[in-house]
Amino acid sequence: SKGKIVEKFLHFFNTKTGRLSSKFHTINREYIRNNIISRFDNGKIISVDYSCFEINILFFLCSLNTENDVYLNIAHELNLKRDYVKNNIISWLYGSQDYDKIVILLFNRKYSKIDEFIVYRKEFISKNEYTCLSGKKIVYEDELAAQKKYLNGEIQNFSTIKFNDMIRDIISNIETSKLESKLIGTKYDQFFIDLKQSEEETIKEIIKNSSKIKDSFFPFKLTTIG
Repeated sequence: SKGKIVEKFLHFFNTKTGRLSSKFHTINREYIRNNIISRFDNGKIISVDYSCFEINILFFLCSLNTENDVYLNIAHELNLKRDYVKNNIISWLYGSQDYDKIVILLFNRKYSKIDEFIVYRKEFISKNEYTCLSGKKIVYEDELAAQKKYLNGEIQNFSTIKFNDMIRDIISNIETSKLESKLIGTKYDQFFIDLKQSEEETIKEIIKNSSKIKDSFFPFKLTTIG
């Protein structure tokens, strides 16, 4: 029956690392499209996808407002494909030297406050060490190790923590509002909801309010996939 198809995926729990987990956690949208149907008559399964999540986390750390789609903006200016721009910016963000310098030059010029992150990154990896809050000093063998083991991890960890906080907030607000729609799974910076048609506008408002960071919002896109 409809209820049994989705019901077994509705339970989330916290892991020791702080990540959210569920039976549905690693299932992709194509699996959902082909195998999962809504519990509701006239209901639907929707995908909620945050645009440029890691870059918008970087913008937040540099006190910049989030953007609708940084990759697409730059792709249009340079007449390039969005995925090409995204891959190059992500490579640059995590310290790779293998990136299109024209893409990064325009990125830095359009968002000049990113210079603060560049300076911090250079200063940090040149020291090859990090002092924990407990006072313990961690010394890395070289600059590459400092980049990969600490700095990249910090960006990834902050992204994970922020995403999990948003998901917890969405789940809590759905329950507090006594809605029947349910969040049924996550995948990286994307999650899936079994949506009751009459609750659609309320759910959109909950997602928007839970996506707030400072004075702006993480942009997101809703897509019907089942």
